[in-house]
Amino acid sequence: MSDHRRWREALEKLDVDTVRHKLGSTSGPMLGFVTDAPHPTREFIEAWLSRQQRTARLRDTRRFWVLLIVAGISAVAAVIAAYPVLAPFLREDLQRLLDRFPPAW
Repeated sequence: MSDHRRWREALEKLDVDTVRHKLGSTSGPMLGFVTDAPHPTREFIEAWLSRQQRTARLRDTRRFWVLLIVAGISAVAAVIAAYPVLAPFLREDLQRLLDRFPPAW
């Protein structure tokens, strides 16, 4: 098994927050991430954290757009469902507004 693969598996077993905390509290060699030498480099761990953050950001962006689309579809469906009930009231109010403020065209 290559060192990078072993390091990646060890980092994935830990939580991203745990890795970030350990990285911030360690100034010397990167001990404590894997059990035996060679230990991962700081650059490898920072690159791994960067990939994890990018993946999380993409997942959150995708979730936002999916929820926005579902909410939009739900709003349109609600308007369509409420139209038959509200149409008579809306026509009367719109007619009163047009009588009071005639269009300029």
